Amino acid sequence: MLRSAFAAYEAFLRIDPRGNVKDVVRARALVWLGWAYVLLQLLNLVSLTLTYGEWTSSHMIAVMVIVMLLFAIHIFRYYKNYAMYGIYIAALAAFGVLTSALPSHTGINSALLPILIMTPMLNGFISGPRVALTTGGLMLGAVGILYYCSAAHDINGEAVYSLEYIQRAVQSGLVIIMVTIVSTVFSTNIFRAFDQLEASVGRAREAEAAKAQFLAAMNHELRTPLNGVLGLSEVMQKTSLDDEQAKLMNDIEGSGRSLLSILNDILDMLNIDAQKIEIKPAAFSLHDLLNDVAGAWRLPAMEKGLKLEFSVDNDAQLSLIGDELRIRQIVTKIVSNAVKYTKQGSVVISASVISSEANGATLQVAVKDTGPGIPDGAGERIFTPFEQAEQGLSRGQDGVGLGLALCQRLAMLMGGAVHYETEMGKGTTFYFTAPIEVAAPAAAPAEASVENAAEALAGRRVLIVEDNIVNRMVAEKLLSSLGVATETAEHGGICLDILKQHTFDAILMDKHMPVMDGVEATTKIRAMAAPLGAMPIVACTADAMGGEREALLAAGFDEFLPKPISADNLRDALQIVLGCKGAQNNAAA
Repeated sequence: MLRSAFAAYEAFLRIDPRGNVKDVVRARALVWLGWAYVLLQLLNLVSLTLTYGEWTSSHMIAVMVIVMLLFAIHIFRYYKNYAMYGIYIAALAAFGVLTSALPSHTGINSALLPILIMTPMLNGFISGPRVALTTGGLMLGAVGILYYCSAAHDINGEAVYSLEYIQRAVQSGLVIIMVTIVSTVFSTNIFRAFDQLEASVGRAREAEAAKAQFLAAMNHELRTPLNGVLGLSEVMQKTSLDDEQAKLMNDIEGSGRSLLSILNDILDMLNIDAQKIEIKPAAFSLHDLLNDVAGAWRLPAMEKGLKLEFSVDNDAQLSLIGDELRIRQIVTKIVSNAVKYTKQGSVVISASVISSEANGATLQVAVKDTGPGIPDGAGERIFTPFEQAEQGLSRGQDGVGLGLALCQRLAMLMGGAVHYETEMGKGTTFYFTAPIEVAAPAAAPAEASVENAAEALAGRRVLIVEDNIVNRMVAEKLLSSLGVATETAEHGGICLDILKQHTFDAILMDKHMPVMDGVEATTKIRAMAAPLGAMPIVACTADAMGGEREALLAAGFDEFLPKPISADNLRDALQIVLGCKGAQNNAAA
């Protein structure tokens, strides 16, 4: 509560906590030390009232100081010149000292020394060593004037300077000189440290940007050949193969899917770090979600002799509102780990919705296995990216150690968490919890069958614009299996030439191509007159960074299809842009 109030006040003063480190520290020192001075002056007002019992000139001076300090603090919202603030503080201190001494010629008083000493130090911290030196000079000048005002006067009005006043002035001057030297040295080192810290932060940001660029490039370059591996293996599996060939093709596809899963994990971690992943709540069926996950992992579990079960409490049978994609991703990774590390016994998935008046509804999914358990000391490692419970080349399982770290971060984005309970030799239970909303049950939309979808696409003509010969072949074969006639172009320039002579129902357009890339070609097509300018265009690209879909849709594409592609997602994308899906659903209804 108090922290949020401070943050709101700093936001009002336009202090950006993510800005330059030096400026943030100086701004906070100015604001909060200024308020400390204000509070001290308020206490001084109370003390003066208790001492004198009436309003005095000292009260007026204290009020003036408070007003001037508050003015300095709040003008910071509009003016952020730290050197000027240093001069202002020095002048305010000198003015306060002199006005308290000159009217009554009280001269040097020990109560004034803290102000004379602290001002150079404060200014050195806020405005730097030069302003600290300047402030020290002003304070020495104030001591000189106070020394002059400290004189006694004889019968003729001549000033008489006693040794007591001279010594007090000399001592005060020496103290100010010492404080000024110390504050100058300290502020010089502090500001140098600020500069080094800012340089380090800059280098870290550059390194982070370089890492992001490298991972994005790696992701793109690996997805392109993966598209060929997975696409051609899918095509081959639809041909006549003997049992051994079918098994080999299945193993090739499985290895490709494993590599794709690692790539997706790395990409998701990168997008989370770049704050490019958004949680998108929508109504979904938890029972159907867990049924899909259990169905996907039941065969691998059976091959290891494991029993895989799932159950959903009655409350969780209702339609829930949450990010189905991310919940599915988290549960899938936890179940895959359970199947991977469990050698015998079972894996049990259970889900429930816990409701309370204080916290609303909370979804809890538990995955219990009868595996070896998690060793002591490995708990922190398993949630750290690229770390695993088993270390070294002799570990028994594959993977890069991103699964649980990614689960934890995705859960945190949803306001939830992932934790576990384990017992060595008896197994581990992982819990995923997240706030959830319970929606009123709704009728499921009618879905078109695969056969109806294929019939709707049969006879359609699609232009494939792709520079990679293998990826062109993959797209041709997959579209052919859907009954779609195709023609190909190697880049956007050839695409435009073909469109002048032939018509198509849709275009499957790669993004990165020589001569003319997909974005430029799409822009040129959109500039053409209808109906050519309104032709549906599906972006088919290995770029899968966060925000890529939105950027391509804004550039004129109608749908986004990341590589590697399959017959299913090709069919879905064409259904969307050609309106077949809606037509099929309406027919089914």
